[in-house]
Amino acid sequence: KKHILTNVIGTPRYVEVNVLSENNVSVEWSKVQGAESYQVKVTASDAKEPIANITVEEDVYKIKLYNLQTDIEYKISVAANGNYMISGFSAPHLLKISSVPICSEDVYNPTILWVIAIIVVVVM
Repeated sequence: KKHILTNVIGTPRYVEVNVLSENNVSVEWSKVQGAESYQVKVTASDAKEPIANITVEEDVYKIKLYNLQTDIEYKISVAANGNYMISGFSAPHLLKISSVPICSEDVYNPTILWVIAIIVVVVM
């Protein structure tokens, strides 16, 4: 049995996106052996280029994203950097935060109900 040694770095696994409030989320992932840093890519569904490319050090496995806009779908994925290479990005998590007005008996003080939806899509 032959063993082939490569310098390939693994893709972050177990990526989770958690809603913190109506405009903020956290992104968390598992450690990748040999990673020297991680890159979090955030893309709006209607944009060709990422709206954010965030690089963090090797011992950071969780970040917070602030000021996300409602009614825009975001794609969030994570890659590892190491040994002058970048891994593939994790399967994108699709996130859309929507606000839905609901009827209120107080005409002068309408109530807003925040509906927060996370759709996780795994691309093979």
